[in-house]
This record gives sequence, structure tokens and C-alpha cells, in this order.
Amino acid sequence: MAVALTLALGLAAYGWLRRRGEGDRLQQELNQLLRSCARGGLVPKPGETLGQFGRRLRQARPLLGPELEDFVGLLQQLRYGRPGAPQRQGLERLSRCGQSLRRQLRRSPS
Repeated sequence: MAVALTLALGLAAYGWLRRRGEGDRLQQELNQLLRSCARGGLVPKPGETLGQFGRRLRQARPLLGPELEDFVGLLQQLRYGRPGAPQRQGLERLSRCGQSLRRQLRRSPS
């Protein structure tokens, strides 16, 4: 009984620490951008890819165009590119780009 309880507590603690940690930075960056878009009434349609949503977002907010293209391209490169690609620099660029887009979304009219 004590072993089962210890195992259950250990698994619960592991799950909590894992959720609390850095996790998937790419997904976090994307989720933050999507939340900012949703505040402005722009949400991905069911089954819409990131590229399709990006094109639709650029049509709705043309000023986001170049930076949005960078964000989507960089996210896809980091997610699906070569495993040996420089992840750290790419994550930093993605984060800066996401922050800038979120600021622009807050400032621009819906």
C-alpha cells in the first residue's frame, strides 16, 4: 500500500513539474499569438492550417504581413526543419517576433 501511494504521489509530482516547466516553447509562442488574435476576433477556422490562418490574418491586418510571415516561417522551420538547426537562436527570434506581433495586435483596430 505504501509503495502504491509513493508511486502515485511521485507520478503526480512529475506531471506537475513537467507542466510547470518550460514545456514546448514553440507551442507556447503560438498559443500566445493565437490568444492575442482571438481578443481581436480572429480565430482559426476548424481544419485551417497555420499557413492558411496566417494568410487570412494578413488580409484582415495587412500591417502584420512581413512579421507574420517571419513568425509562421520560423515556427514551421523550427518545428519541422532539420534536427541540427540552431534551435536557441531560432527560439529567441520567434519569441521577439511573437512579442512584436502581439503588441501590434493590441494597437491595431479590429
